[in-house]
Amino acid sequence: MLVFLSEKWFEKVMECARVDLELAGETFVVEQIVEGTPDGTVRYRVQAAAGISRVAWPVPADAPDPDLTVTCQWDTAVEIASGRLIAGQALLDGKLRVRGNPSSNLLADGTEFADPLPAEVRRITNFAPCG
Repeated sequence: MLVFLSEKWFEKVMECARVDLELAGETFVVEQIVEGTPDGTVRYRVQAAAGISRVAWPVPADAPDPDLTVTCQWDTAVEIASGRLIAGQALLDGKLRVRGNPSSNLLADGTEFADPLPAEVRRITNFAPCG
């Protein structure tokens, strides 16, 4: 089993989800910051274009600003990624902090976020909460 948000987990996600967003056009970038993981704070990005999404990790120090930044605690990230909590409900409950422009032109144009986690990785991921 791969531990959710571990280095080996990110490597497997990116290995299994080779998609070329350059062909899809302009991308919408959401930076995810998860605090309190077994490895400390983890920062990664989900890039979406034309109904395709992919995970990008690690985030280079000189990366351009994302369109949106979403910050949460480890337990919330685990609940969302495992399907036990809907992100919209987590937002309403104050478990997600959002910064940026959620009304971007790309979202207004109907940019969809496909699940960036390949099914084969989801099956071998340990979503056990910390502690």
